[in-house]
Amino acid sequence: MDSSKEFKIGDRVYIVANNISVKELEIISMQDGYCTLRDLERYGAIRLRKSRLYNTREAACQALSQRTNNNDRGFIRPY
Repeated sequence: MDSSKEFKIGDRVYIVANNISVKELEIISMQDGYCTLRDLERYGAIRLRKSRLYNTREAACQALSQRTNNNDRGFIRPY
């Protein structure tokens, strides 16, 4: 993400959800480097840092592919 990009209330942004998918959300509030985002598909909201937001779906997909390419070891059991 370009750190010089400033978001506004009402903007549509994209996030990488659970390291497996890209999700579109709408900004409903901003405060202290955090944004409250409304889920467009379901009822509810989430609060995230601005650094987790992407301007376009393509930028979010690129970030997702970089994350999955760095995990060349596959799934590792936690126990």
